[in-house]
Amino acid sequence: MAVFFEGFDPMQEHIDVEGRITQILAGTMFRVELDNGHQLLAHISGQMRRSFIRLKVDDRVQLELSPGDLNKGRITERLSHDAHSGEGI
Repeated sequence: MAVFFEGFDPMQEHIDVEGRITQILAGTMFRVELDNGHQLLAHISGQMRRSFIRLKVDDRVQLELSPGDLNKGRITERLSHDAHSGEGI
């Protein structure tokens, strides 16, 4: 299945995308649904692991994808909730 991202540059080292955590798996792995509906497997970055950043289902996150494998990614940041949702970080 081919997935195309707007503004994709094949010479770029990684692709930055945003998504939502749909499932928490073992070993700091997460199932993430991107804004375009594509689902992938992601793990948290070392900086987030060292900072003890906690992630839960429905958190919005920023990911880095490798151009070679668009089914796996690295979560680099937890994004703040919308102001109208009534939740804080």
